[in-house]
Amino acid sequence: MKGTAIYNCMVKLNEELGNDYRAIIHGSPSNEQEYLTQVEYFLDTGENNDSQMLPNQPYTWAQIVSKQAEAELKDELDVIRNLREPLLAESDWSVLSDNQLTDAKKAEWLTYRQALRDITNGITTAEQAINIAWPTKPVK
Repeated sequence: MKGTAIYNCMVKLNEELGNDYRAIIHGSPSNEQEYLTQVEYFLDTGENNDSQMLPNQPYTWAQIVSKQAEAELKDELDVIRNLREPLLAESDWSVLSDNQLTDAKKAEWLTYRQALRDITNGITTAEQAINIAWPTKPVK
């Protein structure tokens, strides 16, 4: 995991838990052992620009990995939503009362639009988000 990703996870954990830890990250730890040896945490004491190094990591590797997975999922869901919104806007005409569609076609468009709105439901990992199946747009 890149050092910047670990740092961002630490910042999120700090915010959630009310801590103010800082870190020096040597390299790009990719497992717990590397994390334990390549990441040093410290606290600013505020006195004479001194810092107090912590003897142990305040956050576990599992916490860091979990925060990274949350961040990746959020990013992927944002991508899906950004792609979905124009598709919904492009199909707004299909729900207008004067659209001149048959009842069967109206139902197809309503189903399509509902599938777009529901596309993020049940997605719990970034991998699932990357591999979603987009609904097929009905023919006019």
